[in-house]
This record gives sequence, C-alpha cells and structure tokens, in this order.
Amino acid sequence: MWKEGDVRTGPCKHPRIAEAVFEAVFELAIVDGPSNSELLRAVTHSDRGQTVLFDTGDDIFKAIVHERAEIASTDRLTFAVKGSLVSGKRKGVPFVGIYDCGRRRGYVE
Repeated sequence: MWKEGDVRTGPCKHPRIAEAVFEAVFELAIVDGPSNSELLRAVTHSDRGQTVLFDTGDDIFKAIVHERAEIASTDRLTFAVKGSLVSGKRKGVPFVGIYDCGRRRGYVE
C-alpha cells in the first residue's frame, strides 16, 4: 500500500493504469491551426459541433473549442482555450491550452 510521500520509480506494471495516466497527462504542440476568425466561429458555434483543426506536425486533430479568453499580448491574438478533442485516439478527452492566432501556434494539454 502506498503511503503519502512514497516515491515510486520504474515502469507501471498495470496496463490499465499506465494507459489512464497517458490519457490524463498529455501535451500537444500545435504547429498550425485556425485563424482568429475560424477560432471565433468555432467557439460561437460549439453547441452545433463546429470544429477546428490542430496540426501537431505528426497528426491532425479535430477539436471543439467551448471557450476562449484573451491573454494580455501586444497583438491581442493570444488566447487561453478550453474544449475537447473529437478525433484520434484521444477522442472525447477535454483540453485546455494557449493558442496564438497570429502565429497559428500553441499547445493544448
């Protein structure tokens, strides 16, 4: 039995736990994504299932963005985003992240 403060190292031997940890902790670096108007349209129509595409360089994910909030930046194009992935092996997994519409780059986790 684990006690508070215990530190465990090494690979997890239980496949379901290992998969759950992988699914719960992920970060996707976005190398290309929606423009400012596309992101705004997706947030405005998220209740209708409007999606955007996030390109990680290795894969492209569809996402529904439920919320966006401007983050202080000189160009006013950087946002905190919140939504859920609707394609790929992480389909249905919620995310939060930072996305720069000007550079079309960011990350979600």
